[in-house]
Amino acid sequence: MRQKVKIAIMDINGNLVWGKILDESETRRGINMIDWHGLNNNGKQAANGIYLLRITAGQTTVIKKIAVVR
Repeated sequence: MRQKVKIAIMDINGNLVWGKILDESETRRGINMIDWHGLNNNGKQAANGIYLLRITAGQTTVIKKIAVVR
């Protein structure tokens, strides 16, 4: 079953840096992939550091740490 998927990249303080919502037509069952080019919602480069990646689909939420290093 396809579901709406919410993707959020937040700084370590929980502030939203970048976000995207994929509707059911943009997802499929199994593994999906999306590219984040290290830009914030204003189109500027995010600073080097640790960020939190939060993915929510239906009742399931996964949070992972990611690092930006240039």
